[in-house]
Amino acid sequence: MSHKQKTKAQLVDELAQMRRQMLELEALSRAGAILGSSLNYAAVLDCILEQMGRVVSHDAACIMLVEGEIARIFRWQGYAGFGSQNFFARFTFKIADTPCLRMARNSGQPSIISIAENEPSSIYGLEQTWIKSHLTAPISFRERLVGFLNVDSATPDCFNQADGERLQTFATAAANALKNAELYDRARQEIVDRVAALKKERNFVAAVLETAGALVMVLNSQGRILRFNRACEQTTGYSLDEVRGKYFWDLFVTSNQVESVKAIFRALRAGQRQNKYEGRWWTKDRRERLIAWSNTVLLDNRGVVEYIISTGIDITERRQLEERLEAIHYMGRELNLLHDEVAILKMTLETAAFLLRFRSAGYGLVDEATGQLNYYYYPVRGASKKLEVGLPLDTGNRIDELASRYEQIISAAADPEETLPVLALAEQAGSWLSVPMKVSDRVIGVLDVEIQQPDQFSVTDHQLLQTLADQTAVAIENARLHYEAQKQVDELATMSMVSQTITSTLDLEGTLTGIANHTVRLLEAMAASVVFQDEERGDLWFYTASGQASDVVRGMRLSAGKGIVGWVIEHGEPALVPDVTQDPRFFGDFDQQTGFTTRSIICVPLQTGEQTIGAIEVMNKQIGSFSQKDLRLLSWLATPAAIAIQNARLFQQVQIGHQRLQSLSRRLVEVQETERHHIARELHDEAGQALTSLMVGLRLLEREANSSQTVVAQVAELKRTTNDILENLHRLAINLRPASLDHLGLVAALRQYIKNFDQQHDNLTVQFEMIGLGDGRLPPAVETNLYRIVQEALTNVVRHAQATRIAVLLERRGDQMLTIVEDNGVGFDPQAAEQNSRLGLLGMRERAEMLGGTLVIESTIGTGTTIYVEVPYVHTHSDSR
Repeated sequence: MSHKQKTKAQLVDELAQMRRQMLELEALSRAGAILGSSLNYAAVLDCILEQMGRVVSHDAACIMLVEGEIARIFRWQGYAGFGSQNFFARFTFKIADTPCLRMARNSGQPSIISIAENEPSSIYGLEQTWIKSHLTAPISFRERLVGFLNVDSATPDCFNQADGERLQTFATAAANALKNAELYDRARQEIVDRVAALKKERNFVAAVLETAGALVMVLNSQGRILRFNRACEQTTGYSLDEVRGKYFWDLFVTSNQVESVKAIFRALRAGQRQNKYEGRWWTKDRRERLIAWSNTVLLDNRGVVEYIISTGIDITERRQLEERLEAIHYMGRELNLLHDEVAILKMTLETAAFLLRFRSAGYGLVDEATGQLNYYYYPVRGASKKLEVGLPLDTGNRIDELASRYEQIISAAADPEETLPVLALAEQAGSWLSVPMKVSDRVIGVLDVEIQQPDQFSVTDHQLLQTLADQTAVAIENARLHYEAQKQVDELATMSMVSQTITSTLDLEGTLTGIANHTVRLLEAMAASVVFQDEERGDLWFYTASGQASDVVRGMRLSAGKGIVGWVIEHGEPALVPDVTQDPRFFGDFDQQTGFTTRSIICVPLQTGEQTIGAIEVMNKQIGSFSQKDLRLLSWLATPAAIAIQNARLFQQVQIGHQRLQSLSRRLVEVQETERHHIARELHDEAGQALTSLMVGLRLLEREANSSQTVVAQVAELKRTTNDILENLHRLAINLRPASLDHLGLVAALRQYIKNFDQQHDNLTVQFEMIGLGDGRLPPAVETNLYRIVQEALTNVVRHAQATRIAVLLERRGDQMLTIVEDNGVGFDPQAAEQNSRLGLLGMRERAEMLGGTLVIESTIGTGTTIYVEVPYVHTHSDSR
């Protein structure tokens, strides 16, 4: 429709609409201009909130800023009439969980939500039911979401698309304003930081120049002094006027370092910007100081070196302290390797001399029994002579008493020249520094040093000496612990050795001699004896001894109840005698006989059950005196000694019984063999002859009764029976005692027996081999017992082994006779068989032991059995008979 065709009313409406758009544009323009007028971030936020009312009419509005996926309200207004003004401040909003924010973010366009008047609303998820219209516009800068502009109204359908476009336009302007404010704030902060840094640097430079502890010189490029701060003046003794314009190396640097310092400055002029070095400086009064310097160049606008700033720190005392600490550290490492108190304290004094340059020194160790110090004083540093005295722990009393001991030394000296150093020291007043040697809170000693000039020890000296004393105390304690641990290890090792000795041998003399030797070493004694009570003779017998005069003491006898050892055996109680001269029980005649001087004794009884059979007596502790601990250790050693005695006696009884049993067994075997021999001879001589006669008669009868068939048959049957009887009797005789064993020897008898054995058992193959015997004969007992062992072994194979092959070997190997019987049978458990008292096996073993030999059975189930018999060949002889 053209303008001409429009009515006047339509034209008026369009004109009004255009005016409204112009007003809206003017409002947007004005709002944008207002936003651009400030660069303060907080002010921009306030301005955005204030101008939103001009852009879109609303009842309430808020500004949200985004942090990741979270939106937080930073400014809000208009909510006071509908609820708490600050209700938003408690909440954050997840964009993905808030519909209005999620739609605006995802689309990049305004989001409008309208709710019916009677419909409940929850725009923010906070139950704000009064909100019926909501408009959200995203704040984005270069496609990055910054925040949201939100307006709310209590009227439904309050906002339209045009409102959204205006609010979005305003949001774009707000994003620019916020970004500008952010950049401005950042730039302003950087400026503030730079200004602060410059001020700090300026203040630092000013402070350095006037700091008493730092030396600062300003030099020209040639090394001439331009500025000299107060610290330099105090350290060198020169004033600025005295050094201005002079080369500093001409004044301060030691001659051997001048060229190296000049080379350092040439490097700075050549382009090096800074360097560091340490140098020794001479002061005005010619004292040497060690200075650590740091040099930095300042360039002019042409890049040429204009000034050199030298900053130094006097490290003389620090270096000295480092050297001292290094010495202490080295000493600490070395002390940890020492386990002797004298060596530890010697190193401590050597280190103290290096640290403190003292005149004299001393140390004391606390005697726990008396509470006093065993004190060692060295009047002159490095001198070998020392004064060893007992002094109180208190420092003042200790020094006073030490001075009085000086006077005693001087008055008692035989050579006046020897007293001169001591006298000179005594006449000169000195300064003492004393520190305790402590382990935790326990004082174990003291460490003292003395210098000639009064009041010359500093706090640092005290700290160094205390550190030295602490390390010494730890080293001494470690040495003592090491000694105790080593002693305990030695005690345990001795106990273990004693126990092993007892269990490994039944030699009574060797066992008790070993116990006496261990006792002397373990208790650090001079001598020890093991004494028995001889009940047959009614006196005491020194069975064994160790240590001094042991050869003389061993075997001596003493009347029952005599001496300390006699009292211990009589009463069955231990005795600890620190001084034998004060004990009436002591018997000193032995000392006169042996030349040994007894000072102290500990003695404990040897008891088996309730019976006292003897005692162990120990004399003279090498260092110190015997203690209750020594008595406990000796009591412990007495127990295995008594056990050793008891075991040895029981073993002797067992040996006697075993010898008697062997003798009876040997006699029984001899009787058996004699009886068998007699029976075999009787069977052979009498029964054999009778049966032979019978056979002759039967033959005659057979010749005379040819006419009768019945007689002939009966006679033939009698002849067969008689022949069987003869064979059985012959075999029985051979089994009882083969004649070949007596007449031809073991080899022939075994060969004949094995041949017959092989013929009697069709399912067995028996092989016999002899090596190294020749034609010689063995003693009858050896031949008989070896023959019976082989006979029993073959019988066992037939009865139990289910074997098909047997091999028998008879061999001489050097001075031993070896007999082996091996089969391929089912095998068995030898140990179980012997525990079940298999008489055959026991008899075989008994015969082998009777000859002084051994019998070993090796058997594997399913594989077979091998029997080894080994007897000494020394029992043999060559009598062929």
